[in-house]
Amino acid sequence: MKKNSCMAFLLALLVVVALVGCSAGAPNGTSDKTSGTTSDQTILQEATGWFKEQTTYYEIISSEVCGDQIVFLTGTKNPGTDDYQNLQAFVVKQADGAYEVTAMKDGERGVSAGFSAHVLTTDTLTIVFGDTSDSVYDFPNDRRLDVDFTKINILLAQGETRTEEIVGNAPYLLVFDEVLEIADLEFIDAELSVKYSTFFSENLMESATSDDISNIFE
Repeated sequence: MKKNSCMAFLLALLVVVALVGCSAGAPNGTSDKTSGTTSDQTILQEATGWFKEQTTYYEIISSEVCGDQIVFLTGTKNPGTDDYQNLQAFVVKQADGAYEVTAMKDGERGVSAGFSAHVLTTDTLTIVFGDTSDSVYDFPNDRRLDVDFTKINILLAQGETRTEEIVGNAPYLLVFDEVLEIADLEFIDAELSVKYSTFFSENLMESATSDDISNIFE
């Protein structure tokens, strides 16, 4: 009986591991996230090399591998400036040894509000990306408050809440290998929490489809 119980536990554990996929958020900053497997590392290296051959306009900030798809968080700068003006999420797919962009979303940074959030959905992925700064604007008191956002609560339409860790004052990339209906986002500091809907009236899902990619590198 003990042997059968152990076998059942191991099988259940394997199922849970198989279901995890790339549902956790990718670290922000300049580091790349891979699953640690040789296959994922190879795909990421090849896709990164391919992407850089296509463009120097979009700078890769971070990335994540989801099966045969690679998600890049990129940024664009105005000439003569060091800070990113806009951020983008690219979905690159591998097929028969070749790579192609299958989806892309461009979004502004949250300079005045102190944070930004954009959603890109495909048939199989939900991508949340943006950035946070070291302060947010307090509208009622006309002042800025120092913050260090370390988590994001993802509030789903059906009532579920998922929490993802981020690094404050930096771009972030969260990739889920499923299609989610996001109702709101809540940025969490040690002493303060701020909802996306408090600062922005736009529904996050209204423009979650891909931008035009027909001439993306031209």
